[in-house]
Amino acid sequence: MISMKASFDEAALQEVRDRSDIVAVVSDYVALRKQGQRLVGLCPFHNEKTPSFSVTPDKNMFYCFGCGAGGDIFHFVMQRENMSFPEAVALLAERAGVELKASDQSPQDNIKREIRAVLSTACRFYEALLAASDGKLARTYLEKRGIDETTQETFRLGYAPDAWERTLRALRSKGYDQELLQKAGLVSRSDRGKYYDAFRHRLMFPIADPRGQIIGFGGRTLTGEEPKYINSREGPHFSKGRTWYGLDLAREEIRRQGVAVVMEGYMDVIAAHQFGITNAVASLGTALTSEQARALHVLAQDLVIAYDADASGQKAAHKGLEIFKRLGGQVRVAMMPEGYDPDDFIRQRGSDEFRALLEEALPLVEYRHRQLNRTYDVRKIDDKARMARELAAVLAELDNAVERAAYIQRFAREMDVPVAALEQEVRRSSRGGRDKTPELMYTKAHEKKASNGLSPAVLQAEKDLVRLMLDDGSCIPSIRAQVPLEAFVSAEWRAIVELLYEWPQTQGSIDQGRLMSLLGQNQKEACISLVAMVCAEDTIYADSDRQQVMTDCITTLKRRRLDELGRFLAVDTLTEDERQQHLVEYQTLLKELKSSRT
Repeated sequence: MISMKASFDEAALQEVRDRSDIVAVVSDYVALRKQGQRLVGLCPFHNEKTPSFSVTPDKNMFYCFGCGAGGDIFHFVMQRENMSFPEAVALLAERAGVELKASDQSPQDNIKREIRAVLSTACRFYEALLAASDGKLARTYLEKRGIDETTQETFRLGYAPDAWERTLRALRSKGYDQELLQKAGLVSRSDRGKYYDAFRHRLMFPIADPRGQIIGFGGRTLTGEEPKYINSREGPHFSKGRTWYGLDLAREEIRRQGVAVVMEGYMDVIAAHQFGITNAVASLGTALTSEQARALHVLAQDLVIAYDADASGQKAAHKGLEIFKRLGGQVRVAMMPEGYDPDDFIRQRGSDEFRALLEEALPLVEYRHRQLNRTYDVRKIDDKARMARELAAVLAELDNAVERAAYIQRFAREMDVPVAALEQEVRRSSRGGRDKTPELMYTKAHEKKASNGLSPAVLQAEKDLVRLMLDDGSCIPSIRAQVPLEAFVSAEWRAIVELLYEWPQTQGSIDQGRLMSLLGQNQKEACISLVAMVCAEDTIYADSDRQQVMTDCITTLKRRRLDELGRFLAVDTLTEDERQQHLVEYQTLLKELKSSRT
């Protein structure tokens, strides 16, 4: 995570926190459901099949019990959008309607903000040209494809003029310099140092992030030249492997239906939305990535791939299904009739037939079986063996043993091979091909610390003392008087306690959001996740139990220190002063522990 090295007015920061709804923000990326006092969903930061990501609205925090990611609303935006702290604050302030002035903004933050501004200006420029006389050819193309004006406006379609410097001149007249335009991917630079428009005489498709901010463009030729489509160059503001075309418009419907329809091209998605299929998105001409898959998986458990019927489209569909399947979702493929892509099918045969096609989409096993039947002739022994091997790899990925057994019986019968033989192929594939890597769990991550001399009991005692101080700041003086900072042996908990011990004098009542900001400014991101974890857990102490828990934790830490001092005193290399100092501390602790037992 990027550290929060920027200075903001704390009152304004607190206003952003108070006026920002973490549930609304997180829901832009994750489908949440109520579970007790928390909301839970699939984690957007790691692959998982069972929800371990939680949001605690009353504390304005999130935490994942699977990967350990956690923090407040600022940290969620930072991690999900790969933003710096100033960028996350600015985004949330704008969303909440809070005026916020920041100092010490980094040059990189300023450049990203300027790039977003110039891309938004360029989008309006292209939109205006599409509606003007310049855009006649582009409008004619859209009319032939059946895209009405309302849909054109919804997707903010535009036209890049047939000129070498018109976009450049138009944007420079708005005060943007040509170096910034190049960084934004709107202009290119020749070997001679001359700047010229990157998009010329093309129908323009603005590409937005999930919040609707323009981050790039796709341009389609209007004259048949190659390449047919070009996209903005990759940069800090734009990555094809992290982006879905149309997700800003489809997100709510995907969440509502619990189904995402994945298509190949801009026009496929635009046609689908025009005909009421508004849960459709498209990749950007690259192979699907696990990050793209996760972005949809956290919104919907059911994903349908609707690619072209040609060989390349079906091959891409297979790869996409494999990626989605690993995330644990229900993934299917819509079998397009020969000669059709989704755009053609929807316009020629209507949305009802296309919806029926989506309803009949095949699960991975059925889809692969049908594809393999077209590829191999099971009357030939070699083909039969190859088909069995490829089917076994698919069947090995099935988690449900009954489903796997039923498919083995059916396919063995259809291929005329013994069930035992196909079962053996599946077992062989399971041993060699499945990814057995477990998810990173908090307890696993901290086992290493325990093995370095930090026992689980000590770690738990430190964690419980922090929980007590976060829940009730009035207990901090008592804990501080009995447990010096040096007694906390975990560096992460000690860093948190260091701030808490100073809190009553400098910060007033405990504020977890403010605590996280201070930890972030000190580059203690691991500590931020621990605070979020403590806040996310449902451990609540009754008043009668608080004192006993505190006493037990303090005793645990004192005993650990007593054992440590005993080892020190057994060392021959100590100076007389060191030995005397350790001995005094040892005797004091021993007396305190004996007194607490009486």
